[in-house]
Amino acid sequence: MFAKATAILRHSWRQVTGNLAASARIALPRLLVSALAILCSAIAMVARPDAFPLGFLGMVLAIALLLSVAVSWHRYVLLNETGPERLWDRVAAYFGWWVAISFLGGLAALPLQLMLLGLPAAHEGWIGLLAGILALWVGLRLSPKLVAAALGRQLDLRAAWRATGQEKGVVEVVTAMIGGLFVILGGLAAAAGGLRAEGVLQYAVPAALVLANLMLALFNLSIITTLYGHYIEGRPLR
Repeated sequence: MFAKATAILRHSWRQVTGNLAASARIALPRLLVSALAILCSAIAMVARPDAFPLGFLGMVLAIALLLSVAVSWHRYVLLNETGPERLWDRVAAYFGWWVAISFLGGLAALPLQLMLLGLPAAHEGWIGLLAGILALWVGLRLSPKLVAAALGRQLDLRAAWRATGQEKGVVEVVTAMIGGLFVILGGLAAAAGGLRAEGVLQYAVPAALVLANLMLALFNLSIITTLYGHYIEGRPLR
């Protein structure tokens, strides 16, 4: 169980590190445009409240660009699709299922969230973390549906759930490992944010955090790509 979970994470990490040029080509231009769209939309909505519809459209564009990175990454890894393709129908399908799966994950974690209402502040962090891990677990179990949407293939949620549950405990260990990674990186980001950097460091630290977040995002996309490739298509882990 632990060895298989580790193999899934190792395979996913190799997808990123073995395709750095493709990672930059797929992600960086769209992330930069997305960040610019978010910034301009936020400024517009704050400066002129009557510009809210335009700002909202900018936010929608930013989300579409971010999801297009996910769709392109899945298709690059599983279909070896390297050329620029107009896949906005796939992005729309991906967005719809992402919303649905996020809702189901939130619904599963709702009892834990409700527990926060009656607990002292000292326990809120742990309960919130458990709720997040539970939502993440549900998302990972259903994630092959997202990849299928990106590829334009048919796969219902029940089949995705059954496929990722073939080996008991594997996805649970993967979820726990990812949760631990988030906690560690969150702590490091908080520590870096509290540093009083001067000179080159005041630019190097934010740049390093941005790069780390980009690598983590691609790593997460690679994990669900690996789950689909291994449990739906039967691809071996390297």
